[in-house]
Amino acid sequence: APNVIANTATMTGTMRAYNEETRIFLKNRLRDIVQGYSKSHKATGQVEFTSGCPALVNDSNLIATGMKELINAYSSIKARGIPPVINAESFSSRSFASEDFAYFSHKIPTVMLGISAGSISEGYNHPLHHPQTDFNENALFYGSVAYCVLGISLGEEL
Repeated sequence: APNVIANTATMTGTMRAYNEETRIFLKNRLRDIVQGYSKSHKATGQVEFTSGCPALVNDSNLIATGMKELINAYSSIKARGIPPVINAESFSSRSFASEDFAYFSHKIPTVMLGISAGSISEGYNHPLHHPQTDFNENALFYGSVAYCVLGISLGEEL
């Protein structure tokens, strides 16, 4: 009720960063803010991080090779009149993805690939984790092509 002062409160959220140094800084800063706010209101506060993946790091050398290979692969497909679903130019060395794949990216060179599977303008109105999500099944073909092309070409890099 709006006229009741609660005895306790819980706040949850997600914290993401482009690198581990920033992530550690943000965690420490959040603890400082909660401590300061709690102290100023004569209350107690506690910060608990229950889970979380590290920052995802895409290897810039693999990105450069991957972009070149995908552009070549999709150019030949595009020449046959089939529009590509993956935009190779959108590769980035940074990602806010909260993804357990990020653990691998701290051990070995990796590239996490995002496959576009439809847009709102095409009638796909719900995001990936929505219970009513739907996607353009053509993405399965283009994703398979991407993983085959990248697996062969990048496998040679490693």
